[in-house]
Amino acid sequence: MYNLPLNAELYGNKDLIEKIKLLISHNSNNAFLIGGPIGVGKANFVYNLSRFLLCNFEDFSKNKENIFFNDVYINKSSHLFDSNTHPDFFNLSLNNNVDDKKIPIDNVRKLNVFFQKTFSVSNIKIAVINTIDDLSINSLNLLLKTIEELPTNSYIFLISHKPINTLKTITSRCSVFNMNPLNNKDFDVFIKENTKSISKDENLFIKDISSSSPGLALSLYETKILNLYLELIDDLLSSKKYIRIRETILRLISSKSNENNYYMFVLHLIINNLIKKSSFYLLEKKYLETTLEKEKELICLIISKKNTLKLLSLDSKFDKDMHSAGLLNVNKSDIVINMFKDLCSV
Repeated sequence: MYNLPLNAELYGNKDLIEKIKLLISHNSNNAFLIGGPIGVGKANFVYNLSRFLLCNFEDFSKNKENIFFNDVYINKSSHLFDSNTHPDFFNLSLNNNVDDKKIPIDNVRKLNVFFQKTFSVSNIKIAVINTIDDLSINSLNLLLKTIEELPTNSYIFLISHKPINTLKTITSRCSVFNMNPLNNKDFDVFIKENTKSISKDENLFIKDISSSSPGLALSLYETKILNLYLELIDDLLSSKKYIRIRETILRLISSKSNENNYYMFVLHLIINNLIKKSSFYLLEKKYLETTLEKEKELICLIISKKNTLKLLSLDSKFDKDMHSAGLLNVNKSDIVINMFKDLCSV
């Protein structure tokens, strides 16, 4: 089962449509790797493209030269896709409702069975793996075999947050595309169309932390991360001999849930961003344009007992510790709290 992205509109990266159109229409390739940062819109693009292709090729009279992403036929395929029941579409992703760290290899085996079946509704078959980063090495080797044996008029789209880590044997058999964060103009349009009564500070904060990735930006807005961050700054500024973080924040970062993973990821971004702003001030003796007023107080505290080299070493250590915690399944909340202690010299 899968869920369509909430926003069907594609912001930025529209050159991808034409490039993939040409490859499909000329039978140049049938395996695609779509890479880019979290929240940049990869899944949005791939699922909507899959829907379009299934609808477009349901009728034998349609041909591959007439591919226009926004011209979707309202037919049986569109209704089946929207209800998550299209027999010619296969979605493979990590089940967030279970404790699996990787997509089970048995699910990857089902992918091969899917491609061996005849078409049911459309005249093509499409599979999406969201994301290939969630496959074990054994699953990747099995996937490689599936890609090598893809039947005619069958397509597979692989989504990756870090395509550089994908096996070279897989990337060599795919057409590889990267989706970039939005430029300032496209990001401003996205924010205007998808948020209500957003303040200047929140707009600035979201753009900065999300690196202009639309999906992440919308998530930061909906979860009111700026409010949490401002409360955290108040707590850190009031800490003297020991770190004082309010219970509501501690509960968010200490729980063993998918929500915890999200807040850990955001705090990781916030800490990296805070170190960047503090280092910039030490070097240039001025604040970055994206620095919030309340952040300036915290930056003054951070740099009062540190130099640039010390800050950069903390940044490197923090990233390394968070990465190791992910591999070893260690509680990341302790690492985050210790980093705040180091930053504030408490």
